Amino acid sequence: MSDAGFVAAGWALTGGALALYWLRLAVRTRRAERSLPPADREAT
Repeated sequence: MSDAGFVAAGWALTGGALALYWLRLAVRTRRAERSLPPADREAT
């Protein structure tokens, strides 16, 4: 593999990890918001 391949693989892995982190955070946030009473929920 060339140096460009290693750089591309590094960026792909980093982007994938960040995407998975964001997705997990979004799911956890939605789940937490559903557990709040209706008066405490943010208007969306």
